[in-house]
Amino acid sequence: MLSSLLFLSSEDKNEQFLTEDTLLDLKLDRLFTKRALGILRRPCRKELIEAREELFYMLDYDTLETLIQYADRLNDSRKRLCNATNEPVRLAVFLVMCVRYIELIEYSAALEPKGTLFGRFVMSACDILRDERFVRLKSSIKNAREDIEGLKACAISAPPGKWLMHKPSGDENAAPKPDDGSEVIRCVKSLTGATLRYPSHVAHSPPAGVITGIKKLCPDELARLNEFAKESAWIAGDGALLLNELRFIKEIREFCDRLRARNLPCCTPKIAEKRKIYASDAIDGALTLKTADIVPNDLYFDEKEHLFFLTGANGGGKTTYLRSVGIITILFLAGCPVPAVSAEIWPFKNVVTHFPYDERFEEGGRLADEIHRIDNIMEIADSDTLVLLNETFSGTDERKSERLIRETAEELKRRGVFGVWVTHVHSFGEEILPALSVEVDENDSNRRTFKVIRKKAFSGSYARDILEKYGLAAEQLKRQERKALSAP
Repeated sequence: MLSSLLFLSSEDKNEQFLTEDTLLDLKLDRLFTKRALGILRRPCRKELIEAREELFYMLDYDTLETLIQYADRLNDSRKRLCNATNEPVRLAVFLVMCVRYIELIEYSAALEPKGTLFGRFVMSACDILRDERFVRLKSSIKNAREDIEGLKACAISAPPGKWLMHKPSGDENAAPKPDDGSEVIRCVKSLTGATLRYPSHVAHSPPAGVITGIKKLCPDELARLNEFAKESAWIAGDGALLLNELRFIKEIREFCDRLRARNLPCCTPKIAEKRKIYASDAIDGALTLKTADIVPNDLYFDEKEHLFFLTGANGGGKTTYLRSVGIITILFLAGCPVPAVSAEIWPFKNVVTHFPYDERFEEGGRLADEIHRIDNIMEIADSDTLVLLNETFSGTDERKSERLIRETAEELKRRGVFGVWVTHVHSFGEEILPALSVEVDENDSNRRTFKVIRKKAFSGSYARDILEKYGLAAEQLKRQERKALSAP
């Protein structure tokens, strides 16, 4: 059987899944298809991350596109086989599927077996090529084709996808003519009482009477084709997931191409030996769908400072920073390149999020919904979990909000959970969690942009920046007061 291009073992497919809420909160559904999200939901172990990073690096575009073409044709035959409504059509489609399977195996076996995952895939195709069942399959194709031609000789085909009446022998281009004495028409008439008339009788599949006629006219051919299908049934599911895997690889490649086309960073992360998340000039991948400039941020989490509060101005990029951390980590855990200049990340086992539901709550109001979702997070959160919280517990009065935030943050910290908690509560100091803050980028003199920086404590730096801009800071007001008093 063909080896997977994305998994080293069947156990890799049974790992813990990220929740759909996590993918939606981080807007990954806007970047990738549902098919790709199904793969991104599975965090990989260290060995699989290494193997996938190698695959993305060494698999060239031409080989990828050619494999997609072969796998797509095979997949199309499988779909047609599932939709076949009668025996002759099913057998004909099965033959086509066999031919396309042979083409895929022969092409794959001729490739150079480079890398862990791709090498396993190529060598599995070589093994199939040498298998006795595959040899018999190839040798049986010619006879099966002849039997299919025997069915077609009495089946009545003309324009593509349409069925008419019996073709006269001889000139293949000659139009079919009504022939009340033909065996097919006699069978149809005796079985159904209907008389087929050319050209009024046109259908997209053979009428039931025609199928019955074919079965009566070609019992030997049908028997041999059924035996061929039975002996070759082993190919039915082989490589069934290959097309999805190839398309996932292509989607990730196209995401990286979009980054490079806009001169945005993209790199293959290193696997950290200790629990940490380092990334230089990381960006929110979801912002690549927009044309606006993207401000990068550095990410720095380690075992000493692994969980942060993040505060700052509205519209300053707090949620963007949160998504940057989440998207980069999830892509890394899937063995994919990430939007950063460089990165080094620990292979966490889970990523969970809590973002507001835009006032859409199942029952009990916002606070009840937040408590329920946090309870679910706390059931699984440990030192191998990344937790991203966005304004959690902001849907209640300040005193209760502070209490819930403090209790939850202290427990997350005690467990060694990595993450960021965006909050507008400014009353906490370093005794609970270290702080990040959105600050005005001092290097930008032309327009107001923001950077997320490490702070020793929460501060009103943004408010002060605004006050100074409009001459309303305390010292500025005092100067204005003195100036006004000294005026004549």
